[in-house]
Amino acid sequence: MENKISLYRPPAPYPGEAAEGWRNFSNYLSSDPLGVIPKELYECAIFQFDDDDPRKFLVNEPKLLSRVLEEQQAIFPKGGGIAELLKPILHNGLVSAEGVDWQDQHEMVAPIFSNSSVRISFGYLQEALSSFVERLLTYSETGQTIKLAEEINFLVADVNFRCVFSKPIEIQLEHQCFNSIMKYEEEVAGTALDLKRFSGGGQPAFTEAALKTAENVRAVISQIIDEHMYNKPPNTQNFFQIFQEARVPSTGKRFTKSQLVDQVASIFLSSHETTSAALCWSVYILAQCPEIVERIRTEVQLVTACGRISYEHLPRLRFTRDVFKEVLRLYPPVLYLSRIAREDTTLGDTLIPKESMVIISPWVVHRHRSFWENPDMFDPDRFSRGEAKATLGSYFPFGLGPRMCTGASYVTFLGIKVIARLCSMFDFETVNTDEVRPDSTLYLKPSRPVLCKVHKRKFSK
Repeated sequence: MENKISLYRPPAPYPGEAAEGWRNFSNYLSSDPLGVIPKELYECAIFQFDDDDPRKFLVNEPKLLSRVLEEQQAIFPKGGGIAELLKPILHNGLVSAEGVDWQDQHEMVAPIFSNSSVRISFGYLQEALSSFVERLLTYSETGQTIKLAEEINFLVADVNFRCVFSKPIEIQLEHQCFNSIMKYEEEVAGTALDLKRFSGGGQPAFTEAALKTAENVRAVISQIIDEHMYNKPPNTQNFFQIFQEARVPSTGKRFTKSQLVDQVASIFLSSHETTSAALCWSVYILAQCPEIVERIRTEVQLVTACGRISYEHLPRLRFTRDVFKEVLRLYPPVLYLSRIAREDTTLGDTLIPKESMVIISPWVVHRHRSFWENPDMFDPDRFSRGEAKATLGSYFPFGLGPRMCTGASYVTFLGIKVIARLCSMFDFETVNTDEVRPDSTLYLKPSRPVLCKVHKRKFSK
């Protein structure tokens, strides 16, 4: 298999020269936060902004960010991040919980991410993906131009719904639940930009519209749960069954109805937008890199002997995995993670006063000049070369430490399967290639709809 490829640079602002006033972190919470990051931040180990209340520090050095996210995570609890913005929907679910409550919930839902549950999830993914392929075949026959994100959003919503409730999602329900979730995220975008309102331990200032949308989302999820419990299919295995059977380790108590809504909402929110964005970027990039698509097809044919892609095949689709990993390197779901120092401490030679905000940006670290070769270029082979291992801790699209996304393996196998299946069956042609840019208001997704045409491959399986 040919390993030499021409490197492609996916959409991203070029690091610029430092502009006046750039040292104030509030400047990064503008309408174009990626566009104002100067080269200096892609080259330093730790940087102190000029903000006074609270003080803010950007940490890039892998050993230091590991201390914040792993070794001393009790000193650096979460604060001023996306979890706070999603709390009106999540309430006290796994994503937003803290301390002992988070530890209890983490143990209670751990079976969801066991090998047996992931294997069950793969079956639901197969079903949803087969339905999705039928939709794409129709588009290929009619020559219709599609909005890529809308289609992938529906696929991911369908996968999640099947995994939680063992049945496909209806279009009307997808609009009621997942479209409302996306509406909420748009409504809190302004709150995300105004970090000063809740940095340093305060709370976001939500609009009445956002709170109403959050209430509606929880009401829809509650209704779905009621209907599922009343018409529960016999002998089914799914995430909701695990939630129902879970017990608090210290007391043996079950989740209440409200807590069940918390957990279902956490599953839907934590994987829907992030997974959809990663898959959307994957298809967009592969549409510009036909030589990469051919390598994926060759690998799939060799591993599966031109048969159907099974669960056992996934670990052997190494190049396809590296393609998805490289997409996540270039477009990690979240622009930055934030922590609040509970006490005076030091990181390297830098004093971090109590109540300071410590900011860790996967976007910056993943494109750091000291850790990566040609960091802005799409190069899946960097992982087989061991480039990421050269600087441990320089790659963390799902976070690090105890608060690392518990669904990381689930998202990864989903990405491998979807990319392998779609590349085996279709060619994608982006219509508005030059108009696409990354948007980092809440998640790193395309700033405008990616318009695509779908072409069925001849003699595809």
